[in-house]
Amino acid sequence: MESKRTVGIIREEKNKWERRCALTPNEVKQLVEDGIRVVVQTSPNRCYSDEEFIEVGAIVQEDLSECNVIFGVKEVPIDNLQENKTYLFFSHTIKAQEYNMPLLDAMLSKKIRQIDYECIRENKDLNPQRLVAFGRYAGIAGAFDFFRGIGEFLLQKKLQTPFIFLGSTYMYEDYESMSDALKRASKNIAKNGTPKQYSPMVFAVTGTGRVAQGIIEVLEQLPHVFVDPDELKDVSTKYDNKKIIISQFTGKHLVRHKDGKEFDKCDYYTHPNQYESKFNDYLPFVHFIINGIYWEAKYPRILSIEELREAVLEKRSALLGVCDISADYMGSIEFTTQFTSIENPFLLYDPVKEEFFNTMNEANDNTILFHSVDHLPAEMPKEASNHFGEKLMPFVKAIVNSDPTLPFDQQEDLPGEIKKAVICCHGELTPSYLYIEELRRIRQQAKKHQEDYMNKVKEAERKTSSLRRGMKFATVVFQGHLFDTKFFNKLIDILEENNIDFRVIEWEVGNQSIKTSQVTLQLFAQSTESMDISKDKIEKLAAIHKIEIFEGTGPAFEGNVPKDIHADRVL
Repeated sequence: MESKRTVGIIREEKNKWERRCALTPNEVKQLVEDGIRVVVQTSPNRCYSDEEFIEVGAIVQEDLSECNVIFGVKEVPIDNLQENKTYLFFSHTIKAQEYNMPLLDAMLSKKIRQIDYECIRENKDLNPQRLVAFGRYAGIAGAFDFFRGIGEFLLQKKLQTPFIFLGSTYMYEDYESMSDALKRASKNIAKNGTPKQYSPMVFAVTGTGRVAQGIIEVLEQLPHVFVDPDELKDVSTKYDNKKIIISQFTGKHLVRHKDGKEFDKCDYYTHPNQYESKFNDYLPFVHFIINGIYWEAKYPRILSIEELREAVLEKRSALLGVCDISADYMGSIEFTTQFTSIENPFLLYDPVKEEFFNTMNEANDNTILFHSVDHLPAEMPKEASNHFGEKLMPFVKAIVNSDPTLPFDQQEDLPGEIKKAVICCHGELTPSYLYIEELRRIRQQAKKHQEDYMNKVKEAERKTSSLRRGMKFATVVFQGHLFDTKFFNKLIDILEENNIDFRVIEWEVGNQSIKTSQVTLQLFAQSTESMDISKDKIEKLAAIHKIEIFEGTGPAFEGNVPKDIHADRVL
């Protein structure tokens, strides 16, 4: 029988690496002391043992039917969902991700009140920040793992370094053990230095957010000097190999105005199409890139495939490796077209051949190290769980004490941060997430066009270059109130009328009336004329609805896009 003040903690079952828990024994102890019963589903794989939960007063058992609020981290298997419960987990449904629509349908049919961690944000209208996030741990784990790869990569070049004695993050019991290993590496570097061929060793860190903070937190545990990107050209004469160089790249270092105007952050975010990447200028001085920026298709890339290829062929690149924690498919690092895993964290990339290789033995003079794992926080389950529980705890009692039987608009006992994160309740999507149904309809409509798109791409590949020249591809970003104004529906009508096939690359949907949405499309036309006619009609429609249009960065890529790319990265 369900108790009105009983919390459940589920066993994570998504994959073997998911050992995190939403609430740790520390939070459970506080809840029990406040008179809230806690039932923990038994798990041999969780980062905290059953015994540790029992010690603080939890009940450990398989059955969670008596719980009124159930906490998880990743998606709950559909068969395990119980009717009329309140669930908290990362659902990966808010962009109408096709592979998780059966999960959403199940939650609706079972009248579940689902609270999505991804949507728990500051209770304010202007740029609310996420309150439960794992970015710092992605940065820490990514940078630490990259050290292991650097050691193996340089050993292939017959260079022993202190990095060879470092393992992957998951191989250490906790962050303290990782820091101890870094202390030993630090002493080794201070005494023996890094290879003189790459002296001083320069690490470029992109971004300023939680991910970048985690990256720097790891790097600065080695002997180091912070150097502004614009001063990197002088580091070889100022510093020896007994310290690494940390150089943090922000917007003003990554891009420049096409007309030579001074960089302005607000102008850049407002008019990104007026800026271009300038990271190419730093390639002669940077050995390793650790990428932690937030990126969208409307922004210039940090590094394109062609830029790196030309730099290598012209002997202008010192680059030895890239750790792409941002992990955007063909994103800010354009050659990120493959991803690595916790089990197999490294690849080699040849910028000249534009090919990836699976083993260090395949290295040649041009290959660079590549690392891009999209679920890094899972390598630090205890630290990530501790952080998660600490951030979540201020809301737990209110959620447990709230009355889910009330109509959703009357559930004023929920904190504003939590109420805005309720995806569904009483068998219906809540008002802020009604757009999901519209997205599902559009996805289905786009599916046929995507199939036609890919068929025509294959057809184009078979044609001679002269025939192919007449065909037209484009990547376009639309930003504004796309759905409530019905702009997107009208946009599709224009594309269909002019025989333009398309595929949806990315959604970023504003779920409040004050927040705009963004959609990135790739368009394919049989001729430049039909593309131009369509663009003219779209621009006029956009002007009516006050929709901004940006040309996507670089050419439209013609390969297959992985399905629902990175639904759960960094979570």
